[in-house]
Amino acid sequence: MIQCSAQIEIFAPAEVVFAVLWDVERYPDFLTDIVDTQVNASPEPWVQDCTFRVTFIRSRTYCLQMRGQPGRRLAWALLSGENMLTNEGQWQIRPAADARSCQVNYELHLDLAVFLAEAVQKKLIDFNLPTMMRQVKARSEYRYRQLIGPLA
Repeated sequence: MIQCSAQIEIFAPAEVVFAVLWDVERYPDFLTDIVDTQVNASPEPWVQDCTFRVTFIRSRTYCLQMRGQPGRRLAWALLSGENMLTNEGQWQIRPAADARSCQVNYELHLDLAVFLAEAVQKKLIDFNLPTMMRQVKARSEYRYRQLIGPLA
C-alpha cells in the first residue's frame, strides 16, 4: 500500500481553491498526469462520480466518488479501477487568519492488485506528488488573480 501526504500554502481563499479542486473536468488543463476526465453528477449535493484517464508509466482508467464540503474538504473513494484495490484520500483546506490564503493538505491511500516497484513508488511520491501540488497552487492563484483583477 502506498500512503503519502503533502501540504502547500496557496495564496488564494479557500473557496477559490475548493472550486479548482471540484472542477474535475478541467484537471487535464493543468494536471500533467491526467489525460481525460468525465464527471457524472449525483442527485446528492456535493457528490460526483468521476472517471479519470491518467498516464503514469502507462495509461490507466479509474472511477472515484468525490464528496465535497465547499471551502473545507474534498474526499474520494474508489468505485472501480484497473488493478486498484483502494484509492482513497482527501484534500483539506484550512484558511489563514486573513482569509486571503490557505494551507492545503493532500492525503492518498493507494493499494494496487499488482506489484509496484520501489523505484516507481519513489517517483510517484518524490516527483509526481510535489509537481501536482505546485500545479494546484499555480491554478488556484491564477484563478484568484482573475477574480480580483490587476493590483494597483
